[in-house]
Amino acid sequence: MAGDFERLAEREPGFAGFILNQDGELHVYTAPAGNQARAERAAQELALKVQERRNRSQANAAVTPDLPTMAARTRSYRAQYNYRQLSDWRNLLRTQVFDEDTFSMMTVSIPDNAILIGTTEERGWERMRGIAARLKIPPQAIKLVVRPRAQSVQLSGTLDNEQSTFVGGLQIYTEGILGCTLGLNINMYDQFGGSGKGFLTNSHCTTYLATADYREHFQGPQGSMNVVGYEHTDPATFGYETSALCSGGVPCRWSDSAFVLYYSWAAANSPFAIARTTNRVYSGYGSLSINTSSPQLRVFNEYGIYLGDPMEKIGQTSGWTYGTAQNVCVDALPRGAGEFVRLCQIESDMDVFGGDSGSPVFYRTDTNNVEALGLVWGSTMNDAQTVSYASYSSDLASIRRDFYDYAGYDFQVASY
Repeated sequence: MAGDFERLAEREPGFAGFILNQDGELHVYTAPAGNQARAERAAQELALKVQERRNRSQANAAVTPDLPTMAARTRSYRAQYNYRQLSDWRNLLRTQVFDEDTFSMMTVSIPDNAILIGTTEERGWERMRGIAARLKIPPQAIKLVVRPRAQSVQLSGTLDNEQSTFVGGLQIYTEGILGCTLGLNINMYDQFGGSGKGFLTNSHCTTYLATADYREHFQGPQGSMNVVGYEHTDPATFGYETSALCSGGVPCRWSDSAFVLYYSWAAANSPFAIARTTNRVYSGYGSLSINTSSPQLRVFNEYGIYLGDPMEKIGQTSGWTYGTAQNVCVDALPRGAGEFVRLCQIESDMDVFGGDSGSPVFYRTDTNNVEALGLVWGSTMNDAQTVSYASYSSDLASIRRDFYDYAGYDFQVASY
């Protein structure tokens, strides 16, 4: 979405963003930098395409997409800055703020018409204001909030069964990691025409962060000998030496992802699918039991996320949960030593708990078919892990960018 908004603002300088609600109501923000009426019309045209994609889901079949209806359901708001300005200022801030000891997250906030910067403590606000002033960013374009850092959620006491067919949502583990979730089965392709079948999961679900260690991965509970493959690719982080989008002291990546190559026998039993559990919940923990009458959701396509889009995940700890995309390009630094900033991540209200790291995130189009969105990697939650305040995911575009920039790899994630 962020790229679409930047391109639209280049074409129509009056465009400052939009939010399309689940009921089809469109909230458009326009700035005085350009023709506001034309920017609003362009926003409606893009929002119509988003609504048409949503309408592939049975849940949204009642919302009829056409331009006159979209225009009639538009609420307009005046903003001070267009989306391109905010995006450019965020890129400048990326070169400075990640080094700050209180930094937790940053994103362009459309409703606030500002760059939202989260710090773990209020004492960090003065430093952030000083950085913005040195970069000649207007103070009105910055909004400061106290936000805890997200935490990776690989640890789990939940024990799932060994399986003979390997699909998204099942429990996996490797040396030093108690438990994570198998994400999405993919065919990985290198630049020389070679390919291999395996699965995506989080980098922090491997023994060494952002480093391929070739250790074996197992499916099932801790201690299971159901070995399925080994870590093949885990892109390295980058810093300010190679990218203007990363600060000096804290490394960056576009995603929290790694590729595990299946052994041949496991590759033969790994369809493009996700395990379907027996219930789906908005809040808390869902069932971990696989639906015996219809055990899989088929992954048939990819889906690019927009603000306000519904999203769902199935993980080995909290099962099948769903929510809405709250932000779609958040720079987030998790808790812990040696961590890296995840650039341009999805923030949602979808519940995620310990052990759900690596969970496949998807958009459900009908009862049996889904479009893949990406991988869960973390959440902010209470110490007892009973309440999830916000969850974070890497989308497929960011994952693909990491693998392509690092090794020239591309992948197929669905049976299209």
